[in-house]
Amino acid sequence: MGYTTARATADELPDEALQERYAHIPRILELKTALQRLFLLTNPVEQGRRAARLAHDALAPIIRKKYFDSDAPGQRARRIVETKEREIGFLASFSETDIATILAGEKGMQKIPDAVREQMKDDQERYEKQKQERFHLAFDTAHALVKNLKYPESLDKLWIASREGIYHDILREQALELPYFFLQTGQRDFFKESLEFVQKMGEAPDEKIPKLLEMASRKWQNKGKIEVQLRDWNPALFQKLEVRHFPEMCVIEEGPFQMGIEEAYPDEKPAHEVSVSSFLLAATPVSFWQYGLFCLSTSRDLPGDSGFGRGDKPVINVNWYEAVKYCNWLTERLSSAEGMKLEKVYTTEGDTVTADWSKNGFRLPTEAEWEYAAREGGRKVRFGNGKDVANPAEINFDASHPYNEKYNPDWYVTGKGRGSTTGVREFAPNALGLYDMSGNVLEWCWDWWSEEEQSSYQIREGVKDPVGPMDGSFRVVRGGSWSQYAYIYQSSYRYRILPIERNDGIGFRVARRL
Repeated sequence: MGYTTARATADELPDEALQERYAHIPRILELKTALQRLFLLTNPVEQGRRAARLAHDALAPIIRKKYFDSDAPGQRARRIVETKEREIGFLASFSETDIATILAGEKGMQKIPDAVREQMKDDQERYEKQKQERFHLAFDTAHALVKNLKYPESLDKLWIASREGIYHDILREQALELPYFFLQTGQRDFFKESLEFVQKMGEAPDEKIPKLLEMASRKWQNKGKIEVQLRDWNPALFQKLEVRHFPEMCVIEEGPFQMGIEEAYPDEKPAHEVSVSSFLLAATPVSFWQYGLFCLSTSRDLPGDSGFGRGDKPVINVNWYEAVKYCNWLTERLSSAEGMKLEKVYTTEGDTVTADWSKNGFRLPTEAEWEYAAREGGRKVRFGNGKDVANPAEINFDASHPYNEKYNPDWYVTGKGRGSTTGVREFAPNALGLYDMSGNVLEWCWDWWSEEEQSSYQIREGVKDPVGPMDGSFRVVRGGSWSQYAYIYQSSYRYRILPIERNDGIGFRVARRL
């Protein structure tokens, strides 16, 4: 203690010893001088010594009692240090609470011994590493859950990550997209909780969040107005999420083209003149994010992803009838949006689906529309990306498939198959802005497959806007999937699948009349 002895009597302490013990306190000598002015310390009798002595023996027991009974930060820190100092040789470690207590009280105690400080440093580094690992585990899981469309679980993981007290800006950025999804799927409690999380992670209060919370509590039925407020809150993010969760439509200008091909399988013949009216076609196949919004808004189970992942991957394991239901839901959903007046194309009664082609709602493309768009408006290009060679760096197909060798080697580049779907915008689009018109997933079309001999086209020369046979057993699919060989990815290639079938190579994209 410096100025008292173990027997609770007055003692003296040279200035050099005082400075050594309290080297971490720059003004320690000024404190000594102040105590001398209060006559609590005196100068020793000997001359020429820079030291001080407790003024009265009677003060010593009082000081020692206060010293040992005190719960001041410095005393709490001292007790921990003295205990651990005796244990350092036995590989003692400091808890995070111990370290925080010592650092908080360091200015009120003697200099921490070097061995103790070194142990504290090692323990701090270990705790910091553990903190980083816990944070990243929770945060990375939250990010992955969003891609798997498990938004409530993602929010829960963000709360867990926030307990570490670090990277609040990163957590806030990740959480910003959650309110949009919860609003779109009608999950009010999670909508409010996600906004509260964003507010808590901000450096300063966001003045727009209280208004959104109030509207959620009092005006939840008027989601349109809440959506307007959400858009105004963060316009750039809102637009990004709109593109993520709803199809981006490309204008396909009308025109004639030669549909089919002569040097091909019978079902691709005959090559014949067809004309299509202008229409809108989705830039990408429907993604899991887009289809997932439909499922979670209508209490449907998400289709399986076959281990490929969800998020921006094309939805798979969806049959033709489910694709039709999505089209009708999307028509209803966007009809309620500002400035959109859409009418359903499809009427369903059990397994019977009829189409009213005068309506402007979302639908599947006809086979003729699909091929016209894959040919970039009727051009004579072999593949849907506008190229005449299938390159695995540009199309998701099985470049190692043994069947590739059966066809013209000038049509494809050999390589390896990816073994799964890829993101719907991973490769460059064709000249019309359309992605994955060849490869990734086969795509449902409206048309029935002709049951006539050799399954050739049931189309006459010069027909405009053909919609295929009136009935049949199979529906047409186009485009080729991730697991197939190069020939199938040609714009002219057509195939048939039962409309009730689901598998991990079939998806779809939507169209609309212009």
